[in-house]
Amino acid sequence: MKGLTGIVLVMQVLGSGACFAGEATGVLGTLPALQQSVAHGSEITREVVGPRAAGYAPGANFTGAEIRGETAPPFARKIEDAAAYDGFDVAGPHLLIEGATFTGPLDIYTPLPVVMRGVTVRLADGGHWAIHTRPGAGPFYFLWSEAGAAAGKSSPGSTALLLRANDATVYRSHIAQASDAIHADAATAVITENLIDALVTHPGDHNDAIQIPPQARNISIERNHIHNRNPQTSCIYNSGSAITVRDNYLSGGGWVIYGGAKDNGHGGPGARDVRFTGNIFGLDYFPKSGHFGPVAYWDRTAIWQRNRFAGGRAIEP
Repeated sequence: MKGLTGIVLVMQVLGSGACFAGEATGVLGTLPALQQSVAHGSEITREVVGPRAAGYAPGANFTGAEIRGETAPPFARKIEDAAAYDGFDVAGPHLLIEGATFTGPLDIYTPLPVVMRGVTVRLADGGHWAIHTRPGAGPFYFLWSEAGAAAGKSSPGSTALLLRANDATVYRSHIAQASDAIHADAATAVITENLIDALVTHPGDHNDAIQIPPQARNISIERNHIHNRNPQTSCIYNSGSAITVRDNYLSGGGWVIYGGAKDNGHGGPGARDVRFTGNIFGLDYFPKSGHFGPVAYWDRTAIWQRNRFAGGRAIEP
C-alpha cells in the first residue's frame, strides 16, 4: 500500500468530479475514518468499512452484467489517465465504477483495470458469486464497497469475491452473506482492513472466510476483522505460496487457520513461504476460538510469531 500512513491520504473521486486530500468530505460529511489505517484488525467495525463510511449515499440500481472489452458500460466511466485511489496507484486507462448498487453478479473479463469504489453488490436471487474476475482480466480494486447476497438469498457454495485474475486489491470493504467470502485464486492479492462476517451455511457447504488454493501466490492479508460463526471450515484456508497474514482479528470456523502442511492433509507439497504474525484469535463463538481449535496442519518451517488468544495467552501451533 502506497501513501496511506498516518494522516497522509490522497484520494481521487473521479466519478463525482472531486479530489480530496487530507481530511475528506463526502456526501455524508466529514469522514475521519478515511484519514489513517488502523493498527490492528481488532479495530475494524462496520462503521469504518463500506460505502457509507466513504461518504456514499445509495446509488443507482443495476442488474448484474458482464464487463468486457475496453468500452465503459452504462454504470462505469472510462478514465484515460493514471490515477490514485485511497493511496493505490492505477496505471493508465481504467474503468471506474462509483456508488452504484447491483442486485445481480458482475463478471469481469476486460483487460483494463477496474476500480469499484463505494459500490454495493447484493444478489437478490442468489448465485455462485457476487463478483468474478476471470483469468486474463486486468487489475481489480474493490474499495469501500460491499459484496455478498441479500439477506436470506445466499446460494449453497456461493463466493462473494471470486478472484481468478492476477492483481486484486480489496480494501475497507464489508463482505458477508456468502458461503465463502473471498477466493484468492491467482497471483498477487492485497486484502487489507476489511470486515468479513455473517457467512451463511447450507448443507454440504465448507465455509471459509478467505480460501487460498495451491496455485495462488503472493497474497497479503493484513489488519482485517474476520468472523466465521459456523463450526466449519475456517477463517483462512491456505494452500498457497508467499502468503503473509499479519495483525488480523480472527474468530470461528472448525479450525480458525488451516496452515497448509501437505496441502492440509490432502497430500502434495503444501503451502510455502508462509508468515503468520501478530494475529488475535477471538473467542466470539467457541472457547477454543475455532470449534476444534486455533490452527491445524501447520508447517513448522513457516514463520509463526506473536499470535495470541484475545485474552492475551500465546498460541503455539
